Amino acid sequence: MRRLPYPIKRVIFKAMGYEPSPAQEEIHRTPERRVLAAGGEGGGKSYLIAQELVPHVLFPIDRPEQRVFWIVGDTFKEPQEEFNIAVESLSRLKAIKPGSLMKPEQRPWKFTTIAGNLVKTFSAHDPETIRAESPSGVVIAECAQLQEDAFKRIDARLARTRGFLLASGTLELSSHWYTRLVTQGLAGQIPDFRTFTFPSWANTHVYPLGEYDPGIEIMRQAYSEEEFNLRVRGVPTPPSHRVLRSFDPQIHIVAKEFSKDRPVYLWIDPGSRGAYAVEVVQIYGEPGKEQVYVFDEIYVQYHTTQQVIAMCRERPWWQNVRGGVIDIFGGVRTSENQRTARQTWAQAGVRLGARKVSRIAGLETLQGWLMPASGGARLFVAPKCKGALTEAGCAPPPFRGTGTWFHKKDSSGNILEEPEGANNHAWSALIYGLVHHFGYAGRRKRPKPQMMEYSYGVA
Repeated sequence: MRRLPYPIKRVIFKAMGYEPSPAQEEIHRTPERRVLAAGGEGGGKSYLIAQELVPHVLFPIDRPEQRVFWIVGDTFKEPQEEFNIAVESLSRLKAIKPGSLMKPEQRPWKFTTIAGNLVKTFSAHDPETIRAESPSGVVIAECAQLQEDAFKRIDARLARTRGFLLASGTLELSSHWYTRLVTQGLAGQIPDFRTFTFPSWANTHVYPLGEYDPGIEIMRQAYSEEEFNLRVRGVPTPPSHRVLRSFDPQIHIVAKEFSKDRPVYLWIDPGSRGAYAVEVVQIYGEPGKEQVYVFDEIYVQYHTTQQVIAMCRERPWWQNVRGGVIDIFGGVRTSENQRTARQTWAQAGVRLGARKVSRIAGLETLQGWLMPASGGARLFVAPKCKGALTEAGCAPPPFRGTGTWFHKKDSSGNILEEPEGANNHAWSALIYGLVHHFGYAGRRKRPKPQMMEYSYGVA
């Protein structure tokens, strides 16, 4: 069962006496079959997903085996709040079959609607129990407390009926798999799945002045920035020693499509065992106010330059390539008779610049494009660029040997200014390109850049 269109739900919400806030209405309107409401404590996530469930259980379902809806928690206790909210709203509509409401201890709570649909709580503590039934819809309370295997099994049951999934969870309680799921949903990396983050102040019944409510201000002063982001803002907080802390998925991940009317540039770090990264870029805006969109990417392991070029030739943007930049070591021969990576690209018709780049100045330049001192961000990455998102700490590794780009730590665990030399292939390529096209941050760039040699971290 797909989620109902919003106009139908809106009529039912009005009859229930439920008036969603603008943030809640956005979730009710979104067409994705699977929705995750993640966020800060007390943000009203449980109320939201319970109310979203109500309209769907009011309509008869043709196949008897699909006339069931689950409200799931790790134990039977977690989904009781959502169950009670649904009962209250359905009671206003007189839509619960008389005598069907049951609330036994340590067992599933359940009721049947007048449409003949069974709604019951379900414990997913033992993933092996998730079988037999194929529900038409599932609500998950405190999703972060579930085992990953349990979540996958629930999703698999829903795949049989094309049923909807409505999940909520507090990030403070989240495990690694849940944080990854939240981040992927924000980035649009999972088909027919979307994440919404709810800050605590979205619940205006508790915090009537919103973000600037005195209760929020007290927590802002009491928590560190990371704690506030996690517990109150309700956004995933990657490890504090990642290099790209200023990369914000909600700001910097933008699904910009390839424009046939603009040139394409390839910014390249030709690794092999780590990753061979080709960041595919188009530039928008007037001089001095340019915006860089990384709209595609080749991010592979154990590939030769010839193989990477063959992959590029198959992309629709290949005919628009007008050059780019490569790590200076792309100009070094690995054997006496072998062409360099730079020469191989040149033979394919792509002329690449290459020069040394200062580690500190290069990283400062990158940070300036992500979080400029004035104005908005000027560097954006498409959701499908999984290599760049992985290194930024916003996506799971596409293969072994890659991960988040971190700062080094000393023997006592203190974070050092110097970044590690691993898991930085995509962002090294982006640094080469920014310096090549626009110069270092705060320095005037020559209007017509010459071919230069690049290697991040050498000078």
